[in-house]
Amino acid sequence: MRFKYRRVTLALVAMLAAVVGMVVTMTVGSSAAYAASSSQKVYLTFYGWYDNTPPGCAISYPDLHSCAGGTGTYSDPLTFASDKSEVKPGTRVYSPRVEKYFIMEDDCTECDQDWTGQGPDGGPKMWHFDLWLGGKGGNEFDALNCEDALTQSDSSGNPLMESVTINPPSNEKVSSEPLFNTKTGACYGGAKPDIGVGTYKNNSTKTCLTDPGNSGSNGAALSMTSCGSSTDQKFSYNGAFLMINNLCVNNPSGSKLDLATCSGGPTEQWEVNPSGTIDDMQTSTKCFRASGSTASAGSCSGTAAKWTYSGT
Repeated sequence: MRFKYRRVTLALVAMLAAVVGMVVTMTVGSSAAYAASSSQKVYLTFYGWYDNTPPGCAISYPDLHSCAGGTGTYSDPLTFASDKSEVKPGTRVYSPRVEKYFIMEDDCTECDQDWTGQGPDGGPKMWHFDLWLGGKGGNEFDALNCEDALTQSDSSGNPLMESVTINPPSNEKVSSEPLFNTKTGACYGGAKPDIGVGTYKNNSTKTCLTDPGNSGSNGAALSMTSCGSSTDQKFSYNGAFLMINNLCVNNPSGSKLDLATCSGGPTEQWEVNPSGTIDDMQTSTKCFRASGSTASAGSCSGTAAKWTYSGT
């Protein structure tokens, strides 16, 4: 009903403007309203309480919410993040895949990079929306695994661009199923993350990331050794955590990369990108690097920060 009223109002304004030469701008909340909705191909990723920067629900452009949230209806859309040059804060969008409305209320570093230049997922001018999944009170691993499970790639492993509606009508179908169920750990639609197991070869040193001696020791520093088929180079990755011998790759401080008991915390969260970099989810600015026999976390530029994966 409210949407119908808005369409009638815009039509009336347009007729008046044509008669008297007026230029009229209409706003909803703090954002510009468009006369018609439009479809746009966008790369959809997901984020939540545990991989927000800092962990929590803080947002850059509060509009309907002072803190990231929402239920996914038109009147209470879920928060999403993007580059504000790509889409204005306060803009509503609708995703037919998850059957929910979202509102632009936050910034996304990788979205900024993909839009303004050659980012970790593509670009420039690559449309990228990061959709709020929630997660507070739920299991960190389940929440982050759900984010990975809902993020889609094509058959070549590249980001899948899918249609969303920008400035949608208010009567789209809305699913009551949460994207992530904090009580059960279930992910929307029963989605499960892909788990890859294999080796990571550095493009500069031509050597592979290694757990020295296949020790499985808490605090063991990662190293670079000649690539082979031994288990000390077989890392598993599920979209957030790089693991070997049931321990997570960790960046405790500075440039150090070691193994730690998995906690799901920010220093253990990594993203393997189509560009070949492996960056930290919190800032997207600190990447795995190799030099000689040393593996470290640092600048994301150059071939020393690029890796080639071989495995399942």
